[in-house]
Parts: sequence; C-alpha cells; structure tokens
Amino acid sequence: MFFSSASAHLIHQKSHYCHMTCFLCDFGGISFNAFGSAFMQIYSCSPIWYFKMLEPYLLPLIGFQSALCLLLNSLAQTLYKRPYPPMKRFLQFAPCGILWVFTLTPVIVSLIWPGDMALNYRYHLLHVVVFLTGAVLFALDIPQRFFPGQLDFFGQGHNLFHLCIFIVVACQFNGCYNDYVDNRAIIAASRNEPTGLFCFTSLLALVIYYVYVIFTFNRMIVHNFDHEGNLIHPEVNEKEVGEVNKVSADEMPLIESEELPELATVCDYENDEVFVDADNLKED
Repeated sequence: MFFSSASAHLIHQKSHYCHMTCFLCDFGGISFNAFGSAFMQIYSCSPIWYFKMLEPYLLPLIGFQSALCLLLNSLAQTLYKRPYPPMKRFLQFAPCGILWVFTLTPVIVSLIWPGDMALNYRYHLLHVVVFLTGAVLFALDIPQRFFPGQLDFFGQGHNLFHLCIFIVVACQFNGCYNDYVDNRAIIAASRNEPTGLFCFTSLLALVIYYVYVIFTFNRMIVHNFDHEGNLIHPEVNEKEVGEVNKVSADEMPLIESEELPELATVCDYENDEVFVDADNLKED
C-alpha cells in the first residue's frame, strides 16, 4: 500500500493519463492492504464464539468488500471531473469505511460482551481515534479551507491523512501482535491456522482481479479522455459537417455600412479569414 501510494503521489503529475493510472494502482494497494489487515485483526482479536460463527464466510466477506473498494474508487476516479460532486467522496469513503468497521467488529464485540480474549484496548482505541481524525481532515478539507493558498505544499488535510494512516497501521499491527501473543493458546485451540497454499491462492485471486479492474479502467481512460483530461466527444462525420457548414460567398447576406458604424470589414470566406480594410473606415 505504501509503495503504490508513494509512487502515485510522486509521479502522478506527469500527465493526465499518468495521474489516472497511478491512482488506480494506488486504489489497488489500499484494497490489498484492507484485505490483509481485516483478516489479521479478525483472526487475532475475535472471541471464540464470534470467530466460529464468522469463519465459513470470512474470506468471501472481506474479499468481496476489498474488491468493492477498488471498483468504486476506480469508478469515482474516472467518472467525475473537477469540481468534484459529493458523490465522488461517497464512492471513495463508503466501501473503505464499511470494511474498516467490519475489521473492528471483534474489538466492539469484546467490549460489549467480555469473554475469553484479553485484548490490548489502548492500541485499538488509538487506532480508531487517529483514523477518524485523518478521515475527517481529508473529507472536509481541513485545515486548508481556513487558510486558502497557504497550505498548498504541506500541512493540508491530505498530508495529515497520510500521516494518520502511518500511525493507524503501527497501532493496528502492535495491537494485533500483542493480542496474538497474549491469547496464543486460545487462538491455537479454537481456530485453524491458515496454510501457505490457502493464503497464496486467495491473494493470487485478488491480485488477478485487481490487475483486471485496473487494466479495464485504464482502457476507459485512454478512449474517453484526451491528454489534457478533457472528455472526448463522439466523432462526427466530417463530410456531413462540411456539407452543412459550406456556404458560398454569393449566399452570404450583404452588410450595409450603417450596420458597422466604427469600421468596415472584408471577409475572405474561402479561407475563413476576417480582416479590417483601413481604406474603408467610415469617417465620423
């Protein structure tokens, strides 16, 4: 995730095509990280009864939500242009937010119904607070909305959001690691350990899907936008346009001199040129 995000922010301004392609890859990295972190937290932090209930559907659920994150973010990136409507932010935040809440369900369940798992709540609480802070700064354009033009390079909500994500990842990994160490015996006795083949197969399937989605939207960008990011309109038959717009000099209406009080113009209709004839200027 960090590699794809850093690459996108580093080289995305080379061209519109490069900008769109880089952020499609960035969305793929975000979705891939969301899949892994969701599985890690649910596996390490879930009470026994909750994990047993969820285990048969766990991979399909987080896989579907991860795939939806990439799909809707890619759709929002290619569908809308500046000024962006609120729907763009909704398509970007909604699927990621749903997966994030689903990832936190083991912690929420353990808070409501304390059971066999002893969780390190301080890490999980810090994770939640920092993530929500970063999301609010990013979504509401804070603080740059209060200091227009002064935070263009550093200090705007997008910068602070990425800083918050670094802290979130550190808190989540430390929390899951400590939960696993403290509850290793319970986890080993109550759930099957994922095999290498199982993990490789599920991740390979996701990567193939990510490549397909990114390639598909990349082709849409090539066919629907020019190099400056403008939508390409359907081609019009040039022959028909020429026949409609072709007007001979004899068919053009004559313009009386009274209609041009300041100066007279001479038009070359054959070459589509208009110039001022200084000799025909009307004297006051």
